[in-house]
Amino acid sequence: MSDRGREGHRSAPSYSFGATYMDACEEALRCGDRKVGNEHLLLALLRDSTCRDSLGVDLDAARRALQAMDEDDLAAIGVDARQCDAPPLAVHLSRFGAKLPLTPSAKGALSDTVKTVGRRGLSPRHLLRQLLARSDADVVSALVARLGVDRLAVIARLQEV
Repeated sequence: MSDRGREGHRSAPSYSFGATYMDACEEALRCGDRKVGNEHLLLALLRDSTCRDSLGVDLDAARRALQAMDEDDLAAIGVDARQCDAPPLAVHLSRFGAKLPLTPSAKGALSDTVKTVGRRGLSPRHLLRQLLARSDADVVSALVARLGVDRLAVIARLQEV
């Protein structure tokens, strides 16, 4: 799926999670994951310019940071991730718009966003704020910390919008 040509759709007043979900599926497959987690939702949101600007991080930097976190986790249990190939199936599935299940935490983030904001007036920034406000133990917290982002400052800025 192309990053181009869809940005305007995401920021339109009739925003829904559908495009973000499909982008998150693509990000999960790119990582070799079988479920869409909060980290994949965050990566998908970074395709939106308002979310990128809010975090001050681009998609490629976030992908590299997430990959480095995965490599660190594998190294902690004695696995050298550089010797593992990405599953070739992921590339093929992403071209056909594979739909993956959401993790319970990702379902919760989506649900909590709708409960907080309602369906009208929903924007990518609302989901971003919800992801950043999740538990400190959430992978999004670790990812934004690794990227040098002050999570609480971004949450405060997003609440002003």
